[in-house]
Amino acid sequence: MSRSQVIWFGRPAVEDEFREFGQRGLALRCLPRDGTPEIEFARACVFWATRPHFPEAIAALKEWAVEMADAGLLLFVVVENEEQLLDTRRVLQAVLPDFDNSNLHVKLRMTLATSPVAAHEPAQAALMHDPGPSARAALEIVLPSGLKLGLQDVRLLQRAFHDCTRIELSPLGGGLSGADTFQVAATLIDSNAGSHPQPFFAKLGDKAKLRDELQRFRQYAEHHIAFYLRPNFLSARHILGVTRGVLVGNFVPGSISLWEAVRAGDGAAHIRSLFEDTLGALRDEHPRNLMNAAETVVGQLDPFCAYAGVPSARVEAASDFGGLVLAPDALWRELLNLPNHRWRHSAIHGDMHGENVRIRKQDAIVIDFAHATTGPMSADLASLEVWLSLRAPFENDASRAAWQVDMAHAYSLAGIEVTVAGTTQPRFEKCSWLEECVAELRRQARGSTVSAEEYARVLAVFLIRAAVYPPWDEDPINDEVRRTYAYWLANRLVDDLRDAAERERAA
Repeated sequence: MSRSQVIWFGRPAVEDEFREFGQRGLALRCLPRDGTPEIEFARACVFWATRPHFPEAIAALKEWAVEMADAGLLLFVVVENEEQLLDTRRVLQAVLPDFDNSNLHVKLRMTLATSPVAAHEPAQAALMHDPGPSARAALEIVLPSGLKLGLQDVRLLQRAFHDCTRIELSPLGGGLSGADTFQVAATLIDSNAGSHPQPFFAKLGDKAKLRDELQRFRQYAEHHIAFYLRPNFLSARHILGVTRGVLVGNFVPGSISLWEAVRAGDGAAHIRSLFEDTLGALRDEHPRNLMNAAETVVGQLDPFCAYAGVPSARVEAASDFGGLVLAPDALWRELLNLPNHRWRHSAIHGDMHGENVRIRKQDAIVIDFAHATTGPMSADLASLEVWLSLRAPFENDASRAAWQVDMAHAYSLAGIEVTVAGTTQPRFEKCSWLEECVAELRRQARGSTVSAEEYARVLAVFLIRAAVYPPWDEDPINDEVRRTYAYWLANRLVDDLRDAAERERAA
């Protein structure tokens, strides 16, 4: 049995307890008050905190709980009255904040004269517990120059890749989840098929967010997207610790990002494949699922907008483009003030952009389901469209001016109406790849909305959202201009929508 040791603190174990552990193939190691546990080989730890050993046992629990929980150990804690139970729960809550509702394995028992903790209980609990792999301290982790990992993340990788001698991490573009995602080239310790497997991906981040991502993936992607068009997670390599976690899966070898494909001039075909083939089952699940007229599509997008985060300097700079520019909260209220309407509803990815889609040959492979949910059917379209529109290159002042003119038309209500209807193609004079991509996205929007006005409202939300985020690292000066202009465009589009609503009321 791997990890066959059990560490014991507090009241010394008695003969019956040693026998129960031994009968189960487990080696019991009793530590003195100041002893240091060898966690690498352990699967569980018993803190027998009855009098007169309560203070020392709980002190040890407080000192070692985090490290032991991160290593996958079961913590079996025994107290003898309600007061001790309450104090122990406070200690656990302080060091393991969600120990009652998480993957962390804590068993808290109160032993009483009428119902004592039997000698076999901690032994059986330890036997049944799966601690997962122990950390391989000798694992060589190769990082790009300038990148450093925290100690918790190093330990997570040492456990996730415990069967490797070396891993080399290459950063991949991230989304909204805040996690760090890497391509991982690994060298296996022992394999009949060779020491160099296909590449992995590893996602390091907040434990709760990663756990939520897994749940969303299982709900929205696992049974609704073909296995070759989505991530394939390797559950045996997932490690969720106290505050941090790592998810591991198979990377898509020989692939490029959708953003790379777009710049190569192949964007429109891959966008069509993305929404019709890859996400087709999700989007077609309720193709006629219309939300009633007592609701508004904008209200459903509140979690995605984060309008309060638009920097005040951007709001001020947007006024230089002309006209009245409202503060973000006022602009949002204008959107909410538009008449209610019917709109199309479906499952959505929730963070659709050019780096969250990998292209391999003709397949569009979607990754990162941390924000998958249900909402407006056109939300993913608008998210990707705005993301691409703000990547148009500025070679000089003339190309920037041309982009601004084209954007002002493309993101006016009139421009949205004619392009969604298909009577006019979007026009980007200096950027043919963007022209083709927006044309395809507007064509997709035709079947994903009740009306072009619905898509205009969703686009307004994502234009505001684009103004929230910091400039793109690859082109920060020009991207600051683009994001400021996006906020100005949102103001103009909301003006158009408000004017259209007033005309409709007047009629």
